[in-house]
Amino acid sequence: MSEEASSDLIVHQEIYKNTDYKVVLHCHGVYNVVLSFKFDYIEPVDLEGKLYFGRISVVEGQFGTEELAKKIAEKIDEKGAAIVRGHGMYVADSSFRNAYNKASYIEHSCNVKYKLMLLNKP
Repeated sequence: MSEEASSDLIVHQEIYKNTDYKVVLHCHGVYNVVLSFKFDYIEPVDLEGKLYFGRISVVEGQFGTEELAKKIAEKIDEKGAAIVRGHGMYVADSSFRNAYNKASYIEHSCNVKYKLMLLNKP
């Protein structure tokens, strides 16, 4: 691996190799990371999240391994998104704008879910 390449280059390569997506983004949003510790999948409660994503899988594994890269690519191929427990989300789409919008919607859905969970505490 080149010293100039991303530390998770293997994930990007696996996604490009095993899907038809042209763009991969990786984000460390606070709310998707926090919820990833509590859930095996994130089920949005907001309208847009429900419509566009339904369940978003949370995967886990050793960072930098081929095993984790394959898990992420598999979930990306299904929904165009995956969240890695305690790390952040990967999204893929046909353009940077679409991938960025997808990441933004997911983080928004996680934000809403988290805050609703706080409101529902006794």
